[in-house]
Amino acid sequence: MALVAISSSVHADALLLLKPKVGDPVLQELMGGCSLRCAFFWETLAGSSNSSLKPASELCDDDATTSWISSSSGPGEIIQFHIPEKLPKDCRDTPFYGMNIANGVIRTLEEFRGYARVKTMTLSVNHKPIARLHLVDTWRWQGFHFEDVMLNHGDLIELTIDEIYPGKTSQQPGITEIVLQGAH
Repeated sequence: MALVAISSSVHADALLLLKPKVGDPVLQELMGGCSLRCAFFWETLAGSSNSSLKPASELCDDDATTSWISSSSGPGEIIQFHIPEKLPKDCRDTPFYGMNIANGVIRTLEEFRGYARVKTMTLSVNHKPIARLHLVDTWRWQGFHFEDVMLNHGDLIELTIDEIYPGKTSQQPGITEIVLQGAH
């Protein structure tokens, strides 16, 4: 099936707007647990364009002390999760139904306030926008849930940063962790 790339900014007003369920503080003792990784691992990349994508493993490393920080100021950064080309047969049509996000650089309160944080992002699967996520300006976990999207080998999950909360010293947005939810 051929998919056509759709610019998330063109249809942002027509997208489902998801607001988070704010949860526990982001603490090292609470990192890890069940996620889409129960089914398979993926490659995480980030950049300001498809040609500038670089590995961004700190987004999915179960470590509250590491953060991904955008290489550019303001919105526009792209975060991609590439599903492996070869999946075991029992991992085909794996449900993806949410994500938990630790927004900002949250090692210290000073760093959290210093760097910009994500305010809104567009979630796309295989270049098809499915929702716009509105994040709260907090250092707590934020959970988003949506209808099941069935993932298969070679699929692409993408987040595009649309708006940011300004930082006191840097307009480069940071994210401590993104946990993709699904599998069971």
